[in-house]
Amino acid sequence: WAASESIGVYGSSLTNSKYTSSNSSNAQSVSFKGGSFFKTPKYAYYPYSSANSSNAQTAVQGALAQVQTWNASDAKLAGDFKIGTYKSRSWSSTTFTFSNVLTYVKMAIDATGTVLEGDKLQSITLTAGNARQLWGAFQANLTNSTLTWNGTEENLNTATLEWTAAPALSTDATVTGYMVAAPSIKQGDVISFMVKKENY
Repeated sequence: WAASESIGVYGSSLTNSKYTSSNSSNAQSVSFKGGSFFKTPKYAYYPYSSANSSNAQTAVQGALAQVQTWNASDAKLAGDFKIGTYKSRSWSSTTFTFSNVLTYVKMAIDATGTVLEGDKLQSITLTAGNARQLWGAFQANLTNSTLTWNGTEENLNTATLEWTAAPALSTDATVTGYMVAAPSIKQGDVISFMVKKENY
């Protein structure tokens, strides 16, 4: 968790209530504050969106962009979405475990000995089979941690990761980036990668 992250919380007298973390630096476990003592949290999602203020816990809206950015300096996923599962409650707090419901794609590029070496990386575009959706709008059901995809746009099987600061593809060095995709890719799928850099 980065500093001052916000989650949306549902439960007793709570509908998309905003809770914000108090950590000042990245941490694996954090505490969130919001709501009131007499309102019991039961479901949660990340990141919070005010657009869900009138949506039920079974119909939380979200969207994954076709073009995402990667900034190695903060290493924050542009399209992240997590669902929090109720774990326990004490007299003053409720504990949730947040799970990933999307697919994370790691791209590690070592251009040593190729025509890419010495140039600066700008973006990588993934193209999966036509039956595989990589991005689009979805609806999250927090009660059972499921997503329903309802995107109807064209080219749903193509997604791009752009580097905010074009890194140099130097000898014996690996450039790494991460993006988020819809969880539709299956083992055995063939995916093409188009690498774009300054001169190619």
